[in-house]
Amino acid sequence: MAIDSDSKPMRSESDAYLPPELERLIFIYAFRDRTQAPTNLFLVAKRIKEWLLPIAFEVVLIHTHRYFPIKFTTIPKFKQYGHHIRHLLITAPLSDYPTPELTNVLDECLSLCPNIINLALWCRRPSIRLESLFNLSQLTCLSMDIEHLIKIITDQATQSQTSGPSLPPGLFPKITHLDAIGMYFQAHTAETQTTTLAHHFPSLTHIAVLNWTVNQPGIVRMILHKSSNLKALVWWNPITAQGDLGLRLDAEETLPVDDERIVAVVSSRVMDWENAARGIGMGMWDFADMVLEKRRVERTRRVVDDETRST
Repeated sequence: MAIDSDSKPMRSESDAYLPPELERLIFIYAFRDRTQAPTNLFLVAKRIKEWLLPIAFEVVLIHTHRYFPIKFTTIPKFKQYGHHIRHLLITAPLSDYPTPELTNVLDECLSLCPNIINLALWCRRPSIRLESLFNLSQLTCLSMDIEHLIKIITDQATQSQTSGPSLPPGLFPKITHLDAIGMYFQAHTAETQTTTLAHHFPSLTHIAVLNWTVNQPGIVRMILHKSSNLKALVWWNPITAQGDLGLRLDAEETLPVDDERIVAVVSSRVMDWENAARGIGMGMWDFADMVLEKRRVERTRRVVDDETRST
C-alpha cells in the first residue's frame, strides 16, 4: 500500500481490490458450499459476518426429543436471529405426545420468526395456537398434522359461537402448498375434511397426502374437485430402500384415479425438504411441477402430431 504526500493510503497496482457487491457474492457462494465449515467465514471480518448471518439462519432444522427440551438453547437464538428464518422444520418422535411446555415453546418460537414462508411441524398432534399461524403473514407452504389443525379450528369455531369473535372465512389465504400429514381421509369424514380445507385454504395449488391415508377413488376425486385452484396432488410414499436417498416417481404405485394432476413420488422427506429449502436440490413440490410440465409438453406434442397426421 503506497502513501501519498498527504499521508492518505493509496492502492498500488499490486493491491487486490473487488467491488463490495462482488466480494459479498463471492463470500455468499463460499458459505453455501458446505464442503467446508461455513461458519469459519464469520471470522474473516465483521462485514462478512453481517452479510452471512441472514443466510446462516435462513433455513433452520430442529430435531427435538421428549418434552421438547429446546427452551433454554433455542429461544435465545430465536430472539437474536429469528427474523432471518424463512424455512423452519421442527421434528419430534411420534412416541412423544404434546405437553404444556411444547405449546408454550412452539408458540414462542413462531412469534420470534415473523418472516417464515415455509413451516414444517413434524410431530404428533402439535399443540399450537391458531394465532401463532395467523401471525405468519408471509407463510405460503405448510406441512403439519392437518387433521389436528382442523380439530383446533373446529373447536375454536364452536367456542366462538358462545363467546368471543367468530373465526373469519379463509383463515390461511396465502398458503398455496399444503402437506397434509397425519390426515386420514375416511368415507364418513371426507366431505367435512375436504370442505374445511377448501374453506380455510382457498389459494391451494398443491396438496400432498400420504399414499395409504387416501385409498378410495371417490375421496380422491373429492379432494381434486373441492380445491378449485388445485394443480397438483402429490401422492407420496415415505418408505425408501436402505441407502436410497433419491426423490423419484413411484413406479410401483397404483393410483386410484386417472387424473394428470396426481403425481406419485417416493421421498426421503427431511433431506428433500432441506435441499429444497437451501436451493441445492429438488424438493417434492418442484419435482411434482417438473413431472406435470413434462406431461403438458407430451400432451401438446401428441395433439400437434394428431393434427399433422389428419391434414
